[in-house]
Amino acid sequence: MQEYFDALQRIKDRTPARISKDVPISLKSVAEEAGKHRSSIVRSRTSFATLIAAIEAAEKVDIELPDTTPSAAEHQAESSNEPEWKDEAIARLTHLLEESICREISLVEQVANLQREINALNAGNVSPFSQKNST
Repeated sequence: MQEYFDALQRIKDRTPARISKDVPISLKSVAEEAGKHRSSIVRSRTSFATLIAAIEAAEKVDIELPDTTPSAAEHQAESSNEPEWKDEAIARLTHLLEESICREISLVEQVANLQREINALNAGNVSPFSQKNST
């Protein structure tokens, strides 16, 4: 599983080893960058849930944030605007981080509630629908 997370990080850093640098982040691109078959990440497998959530979050950031690396000509022409786009990028990333933390907290609470329900069901609080009398 770690090879998928490593591949995702390389794609986010724009330093992939197996795919083109301009390929958008997706389940397929992460699988291919990890050296696996493009359909190896399966949504129905719970073991991939965390990976899929990370890929989807990275897709959202990749789509919403424009490429902020200016070309040499743009860099020279827009050097006075540099702090502005950096501040905007930092603010946007901070906002996305806060949203993801809130989602994680919510999911942790849901898991805890479901675990409590499972424990209550396993504790013997459930009675069978019918019991046979042996009289």
